[in-house]
Amino acid sequence: MSNIISITLFLSCCLLPFSARAGNIPQLWSAETLLTRLNKPNLVIVDTRNALAYRKGHIKGAVHLDAGCSGPLVHQSGKVPCSLRDPDEIVNVLRKKGLCPDLSVVVYGDRDAWGAEGRLFWILKKLGFSKIALLDGGYDRWQHISGPTGALFANHMEACKASNMQHLAIDKLQQAYLGATDLQSRHQKNNLIFLDVRTRAEYEGEILYREQRGGHLPGALHLHWQDLWNDNYTLKSREELRSRLTKAGLPLPEQAGGKLIVPYCTGGIRSGFAWFVLHWLGYPEVENYDNGFWEWATLPELPVNQR
Repeated sequence: MSNIISITLFLSCCLLPFSARAGNIPQLWSAETLLTRLNKPNLVIVDTRNALAYRKGHIKGAVHLDAGCSGPLVHQSGKVPCSLRDPDEIVNVLRKKGLCPDLSVVVYGDRDAWGAEGRLFWILKKLGFSKIALLDGGYDRWQHISGPTGALFANHMEACKASNMQHLAIDKLQQAYLGATDLQSRHQKNNLIFLDVRTRAEYEGEILYREQRGGHLPGALHLHWQDLWNDNYTLKSREELRSRLTKAGLPLPEQAGGKLIVPYCTGGIRSGFAWFVLHWLGYPEVENYDNGFWEWATLPELPVNQR
């Protein structure tokens, strides 16, 4: 028995956080874990906040890729604000930034970045990146542990070779661009659960971001995305998250019964973070409605509920 225990401890210490031992559960790195691996080769750290926040201060060596509404991954105009560009265009942005699929990638944001790191994690996961992690507590936690930082000037990675990007699952990312009409059809068949992660005011009908209508998707449950994390921006414990989700009406992962869980917000950023958390908790079927309420509200034939 003692030999078995010794072997188990040895493997636990030696296996990297990107190991397959966790299966499909997304990887969540602590700031302390990143600090011990900061100068490791083949590691790229990605700051997903806006350019101003990055220039004010970022993790030393981090490259910048705004995954929000002011970044290069989205259309800057159009009927649906903040909608993602075509997958092949996104892959080209990733290639130029040096986010190659054979590298280990750690993404982070902060409490003011709306969960943009979750959205980028979702994109990378759909494309088939396997060695990716989200930094628990983001830049807030990094500053708290006095991790080394940089400011003003952007760091750069060598662009990926085009051949390195050829095997990415562009079709799977395209399929992840969920459409409002199809979602409504599936909801009517009672095999889909909407989870609204906006503020309670937005959920009840207040228009804050130029939506064409106010309210929420039919039958949507509500849990504000900020209720997923602590004051220091680290995620709440699995037990507390499970409790909050069940109080909001969501079944536990083992009780989901094959239903698809679809978190949404206004434009896919806060819901991208919620998507990560739901996967981290082990929900088997979760998809991010990236176009979110911005798209839904433009379609008068689709119902909107209030209060």
